[in-house]
Amino acid sequence: MVSYEGQQRALHGIQTYVSWALEPSRLQPPSLKIWESEVQVDGLVGVARVLRAEEASWNSWTSGARLFNNRVAHVIEVRIQGPVDIQWVPWETRLEVNDPEFNLSAAASPEVLLSDLSYFAVEQERWVLEGDLVARTRAAGEFRSAWVAPTSAGLEGVIAFPLMSADLEDGGMARAEMHVLALRLTVTVEVEGQRTALVWVFD
Repeated sequence: MVSYEGQQRALHGIQTYVSWALEPSRLQPPSLKIWESEVQVDGLVGVARVLRAEEASWNSWTSGARLFNNRVAHVIEVRIQGPVDIQWVPWETRLEVNDPEFNLSAAASPEVLLSDLSYFAVEQERWVLEGDLVARTRAAGEFRSAWVAPTSAGLEGVIAFPLMSADLEDGGMARAEMHVLALRLTVTVEVEGQRTALVWVFD
């Protein structure tokens, strides 16, 4: 048996999360003239393309976003041609939004983006509540497969920059809903012990 009070608390938390992170955000698209750009550094050729999370194929669902909406993270797709042993360095990969002071760190793995969904899916099961959060977590494989990884031609896939957690603390709502006028992406890779930073500007 579950208590009614506990069930209602869990329901409120889940509803808040779904409204914030899964329902259509209706945010204005970034005002960017350049959405895809190519750079060349130290023999590496990199192409980066700005994505809208809610429009990505791996995020399609019957209603809203499967995993997270545009409030939760900025998403960039990258393709870097280079040696087979090229490695991505996530802790030195950043995204500046509008201003250098608004500087986001890259998620080290797709699980960072799925943590809130997984938590609330467990809560939904635990408190015997109706919903599809468990089904969404089970359908996250396409997103995981799209994540940046080495390929035979170099490095390719999606990188995400979380804006905030669903708890809405520390003024996160204003940051998450800020209109994007420019982006500066820095992706660091390592080849044979040598690190190289590739920088793209979208404005």
